[in-house]
Amino acid sequence: MALSYKVKTKTKAKPNKKMLGLYTYTTPNIVVVGDKKLRSQMDTFEQNFNVDLVFVKPKHLPKVIGKQTIAVVIDEKKLGRKSKIYTETVLANYKMTPVFFLARKARKDNTYQLMYEKGVYGVVDWPNQSEILPSLIVEALKPHPKANGKSKGDDQLSEIVKAILTVSGGYKNIEVKVIDGFVFLSGRASSAFERKYIEEQVSEVLGVKKLITKDLRIQADEVMSDRELERRITLFIGTMLSEEKRTLSAIVRDQKVKIMGAAKDKDIVDSVVNFAEKLPGVLEVINDVKLTTAVVSKNSMLAKNLEAKAKNLFDGVKHISIKLYGDFAEVSGVVGMRDDRKLIERYLLQVLPVKSVINKMSIK
Repeated sequence: MALSYKVKTKTKAKPNKKMLGLYTYTTPNIVVVGDKKLRSQMDTFEQNFNVDLVFVKPKHLPKVIGKQTIAVVIDEKKLGRKSKIYTETVLANYKMTPVFFLARKARKDNTYQLMYEKGVYGVVDWPNQSEILPSLIVEALKPHPKANGKSKGDDQLSEIVKAILTVSGGYKNIEVKVIDGFVFLSGRASSAFERKYIEEQVSEVLGVKKLITKDLRIQADEVMSDRELERRITLFIGTMLSEEKRTLSAIVRDQKVKIMGAAKDKDIVDSVVNFAEKLPGVLEVINDVKLTTAVVSKNSMLAKNLEAKAKNLFDGVKHISIKLYGDFAEVSGVVGMRDDRKLIERYLLQVLPVKSVINKMSIK
């Protein structure tokens, strides 16, 4: 959805509060789960774009979110300890709506990585980074920067996705539906690994804005008990990862696997996750492994080197900071021109092995 700059004419009529749902609004809106005091720090949208800010209590979100909602902003201060569970619930229920999280306190890198993997479009350090929230929301409404072009239509994109599924693994029984670039898959996958593989193949198709696999269910021909799944994963850790076996463990509940502990090598953790995903009947694998100082230091060094290169390559960079969270990179700082902001994002996508770059750079 493209935003249009506001034309200053007569005062906009207020929506009828007696009517249910935001479908009664005539302009796009951003729903903020937070206090109305945030308005003074978020009024850039209402000043520059034809967009309404709607503030709600957490329990009232389902009553107000609608077709006109372009984003949901969740303030940690409003939810406290419940913010993590609440955010995950919102992400699961509103997959087509970009969700942003206003963090009120610093967290470990692993926490940010998990939030991005779950689907959060941007984690904003509030109020220190309040000025970059409008830019993040605008960017979320645009096609992915790695896409070189758009499909000519939903029907054509649907046929392309079906062809990719057939070529990738003969997945002819998976149903594909496309609405305005959003791809919905339904059907059956034999394992969590197969479902993940299908998601990766379809996400790389040019023109796919977002992939929704809520109805792509895991249904294996052979189903193991939780105890047997846990035994096999534990055995794999003990026999294949000798020096790591005392620092990693697995628990299985209702066919959902959680890998816990600490490790020095991300590749080792990935091998355990991949093994668990391939086991028949596993519905989900949660990676809750903490990376030790060696891995964090390696990522920190890579980020520092890229910061130095960016300053040399782009004259407009006044300040830049890069952080790596698994498959996601976060860049913040100050540049002189809008073009510099976009070029740096594309540069990082090319040189880093990441799925996405969250661009928090401001222009001054």
